[in-house]
Amino acid sequence: MTFDEAGLCDTLNKNISKSGYVKPTPVQKHGIPIVLGGCDLMACAQTGSGKTVGLSKLRYLVLDEADRMLDMGFEPEMRRLVASPGMPPKEERQTLLFSATYPEDIQKDREQREREQALGDFRTGKCPVLVATSVAARGLDIEHVQHVVNFDLPSSIDEYVHRIGRTGRCGNIGKAISFFDPESDTPIARSLVKVLSDAKQEVPAWLEEVAFSAHGTTGFNPRGNVFASVDSRKVCVFT
Repeated sequence: MTFDEAGLCDTLNKNISKSGYVKPTPVQKHGIPIVLGGCDLMACAQTGSGKTVGLSKLRYLVLDEADRMLDMGFEPEMRRLVASPGMPPKEERQTLLFSATYPEDIQKDREQREREQALGDFRTGKCPVLVATSVAARGLDIEHVQHVVNFDLPSSIDEYVHRIGRTGRCGNIGKAISFFDPESDTPIARSLVKVLSDAKQEVPAWLEEVAFSAHGTTGFNPRGNVFASVDSRKVCVFT
């Protein structure tokens, strides 16, 4: 029930006190005893609930079936882990990725130094256009981005919202232009109609028809109960 009961080391206790934490959160109350007991743990708790643990003594970061993790879309989470506060720099740790297979296109992923250079050139205006994969859909806060173009729509409506969220930030005006291919993008049509409707944007008639056909029921309501994020930026959709 208290951090004192956890029996943590002095250094960690001092940092907890400096950070202003008074008592453990629910996930900490249940998680700390399990971790200290030497057991594995899978915990799910909302953002900001105090799930992170210290990484300062980590020496080996091992990712098994690494290509599968990338293929399933876990690259943002993997990057977030590597960039976590307290994670030792790559000069002070070993990163080990294991897999039975490794697709050639992944082996040819850009070096971080090259990514940072491209991002820096875009941020300063040296290069006015940045071409990127979904790795750039989150976490980038660059001023004065006027357009986002989705050449290939993502399969998830939340990923779509994150992508278009790179423009029109902090009350500024921005545009997102997306190319819609009925052969591959129909599964996202219904959620896309709801996002556009909730943002009070014009919904093309052909997109409503695609969404209606995909839904397969009469009386399709574009404002129906679809679990999707909402974004109010101006959006244009082209077929």
